[in-house]
Amino acid sequence: MSQNQYDKRRAGGRLAELIAEAGIDHTIDEGRLTALHNYSLSASDGPLDGPQAVARIRNEIVHPKRPQDELYRQDGLVEEVWFLTQQYLVLLILHHIGYTGTYQSMLRTGGWAGDVEPVPWGLAAVPTAQP
Repeated sequence: MSQNQYDKRRAGGRLAELIAEAGIDHTIDEGRLTALHNYSLSASDGPLDGPQAVARIRNEIVHPKRPQDELYRQDGLVEEVWFLTQQYLVLLILHHIGYTGTYQSMLRTGGWAGDVEPVPWGLAAVPTAQP
Protein backbone atom coordinates (compact mmCIF):
# COMPACT_ATOMS: atom_id res chain seq x y z
CA MET A 1 0.00 0.00 0.00
CA SER A 2 1.36 3.40 -0.90
CA GLN A 3 1.70 6.21 1.63
CA ASN A 4 -1.09 8.07 -0.17
CA GLN A 5 -3.42 5.06 0.07
CA TYR A 6 -2.57 4.65 3.76
CA ASP A 7 -3.21 8.33 4.47
CA LYS A 8 -6.66 8.14 2.87
CA ARG A 9 -7.77 5.37 5.23
CA ARG A 10 -9.42 6.33 8.46
CA ALA A 11 -8.42 4.76 11.79
CA GLY A 12 -11.19 2.16 11.62
CA GLY A 13 -10.07 1.07 8.16
CA ARG A 14 -6.44 0.81 9.21
CA LEU A 15 -7.33 -1.24 12.27
CA ALA A 16 -9.71 -3.42 10.25
CA GLU A 17 -6.95 -4.23 7.77
CA LEU A 18 -4.52 -5.27 10.51
CA ILE A 19 -7.17 -7.43 12.13
CA ALA A 20 -8.15 -9.06 8.84
CA GLU A 21 -4.50 -9.84 7.99
CA ALA A 22 -4.12 -11.57 11.36
CA GLY A 23 -7.32 -13.57 10.90
CA ILE A 24 -9.00 -11.98 13.91
CA ASP A 25 -12.79 -11.88 13.95
CA HIS A 26 -14.04 -8.32 13.47
CA THR A 27 -17.63 -8.90 14.55
CA ILE A 28 -18.88 -7.69 17.90
CA ASP A 29 -19.93 -10.62 20.08
CA GLU A 30 -23.43 -9.75 21.27
CA GLY A 31 -23.18 -12.17 24.20
CA ARG A 32 -19.92 -10.79 25.59
CA LEU A 33 -20.15 -7.14 24.48
CA THR A 34 -23.84 -6.28 24.76
CA ALA A 35 -23.48 -2.52 25.21
CA LEU A 36 -20.99 -2.23 22.35
CA HIS A 37 -23.20 -4.37 20.11
CA ASN A 38 -26.21 -2.14 20.85
CA TYR A 39 -24.10 0.96 20.17
CA SER A 40 -23.02 -0.46 16.81
CA LEU A 41 -26.63 -1.11 15.82
CA SER A 42 -27.73 2.40 16.81
CA ALA A 43 -25.11 4.14 14.65
CA SER A 44 -26.63 6.09 11.77
CA ASP A 45 -24.34 4.22 9.37
CA GLY A 46 -24.48 0.97 11.36
CA PRO A 47 -24.22 -1.75 12.15
CA LEU A 48 -20.54 -1.17 12.88
CA ASP A 49 -17.93 -3.89 13.13
CA GLY A 50 -15.41 -4.03 15.98
CA PRO A 51 -12.67 -1.86 14.43
CA GLN A 52 -15.19 0.78 13.33
CA ALA A 53 -16.78 0.90 16.79
CA VAL A 54 -13.41 1.12 18.56
CA ALA A 55 -12.27 3.96 16.30
CA ARG A 56 -15.60 5.79 16.55
CA ILE A 57 -15.72 5.68 20.36
CA ARG A 58 -12.05 6.62 20.61
CA ASN A 59 -12.72 9.63 18.39
CA GLU A 60 -15.79 10.60 20.44
CA ILE A 61 -13.65 10.59 23.59
CA VAL A 62 -10.63 12.39 22.12
CA HIS A 63 -12.42 14.76 19.70
CA PRO A 64 -15.90 15.27 21.20
CA LYS A 65 -18.56 16.92 19.02
CA ARG A 66 -21.29 16.39 21.59
CA PRO A 67 -21.25 16.21 25.38
CA GLN A 68 -19.13 13.24 26.43
CA ASP A 69 -21.50 12.34 29.23
CA GLU A 70 -23.82 10.91 26.56
CA LEU A 71 -21.14 8.34 25.78
CA TYR A 72 -20.58 7.50 29.45
CA ARG A 73 -24.31 7.20 30.16
CA GLN A 74 -24.51 4.05 28.09
CA ASP A 75 -23.92 1.52 30.82
CA GLY A 76 -20.81 -0.59 30.17
CA LEU A 77 -19.99 0.88 26.75
CA VAL A 78 -16.63 2.45 27.55
CA GLU A 79 -15.61 -0.61 29.58
CA GLU A 80 -16.49 -2.97 26.73
CA VAL A 81 -14.65 -0.94 24.09
CA TRP A 82 -11.64 -0.98 26.42
CA PHE A 83 -11.83 -4.79 26.63
CA LEU A 84 -12.15 -5.11 22.85
CA THR A 85 -9.21 -2.75 22.30
CA GLN A 86 -7.09 -4.83 24.69
CA GLN A 87 -8.19 -8.01 22.90
CA TYR A 88 -7.10 -6.61 19.54
CA LEU A 89 -3.76 -5.43 20.94
CA VAL A 90 -2.96 -8.78 22.58
CA LEU A 91 -3.89 -10.75 19.48
CA LEU A 92 -1.99 -8.44 17.13
CA ILE A 93 1.15 -8.71 19.26
CA LEU A 94 0.85 -12.52 19.41
CA HIS A 95 0.33 -12.64 15.64
CA HIS A 96 3.32 -10.37 15.04
CA ILE A 97 5.66 -12.63 17.00
CA GLY A 98 4.33 -15.75 15.27
CA TYR A 99 2.66 -17.30 18.32
CA THR A 100 0.33 -20.20 17.51
CA GLY A 101 -0.67 -21.54 20.91
CA THR A 102 -3.52 -20.68 23.23
CA TYR A 103 -4.27 -17.43 25.01
CA GLN A 104 -6.69 -16.09 27.57
CA SER A 105 -9.34 -13.86 26.01
CA MET A 106 -9.65 -10.31 27.32
CA LEU A 107 -13.37 -10.49 26.57
CA ARG A 108 -14.18 -13.28 28.99
CA THR A 109 -15.29 -12.06 32.38
CA GLY A 110 -15.23 -14.56 35.19
CA GLY A 111 -14.19 -18.14 34.69
CA TRP A 112 -10.96 -19.84 35.65
CA ALA A 113 -7.37 -18.74 35.21
CA GLY A 114 -6.77 -21.74 32.93
CA ASP A 115 -9.66 -20.96 30.56
CA VAL A 116 -7.88 -20.51 27.24
CA GLU A 117 -8.68 -20.69 23.56
CA PRO A 118 -6.53 -21.09 20.46
CA VAL A 119 -5.35 -17.99 18.64
CA PRO A 120 -7.56 -17.43 15.58
CA TRP A 121 -4.78 -17.95 13.01
CA GLY A 122 -2.98 -20.89 14.56
CA LEU A 123 -3.42 -24.59 14.48
CA ALA A 124 -2.95 -24.77 18.23
CA ALA A 125 -3.38 -28.10 19.87
CA VAL A 126 -5.76 -27.51 22.74
CA PRO A 127 -5.24 -30.08 25.49
CA THR A 128 -8.33 -32.09 26.26
CA ALA A 129 -9.21 -33.41 29.69
CA GLN A 130 -8.70 -37.12 30.14
CA PRO A 131 -11.59 -39.05 31.75
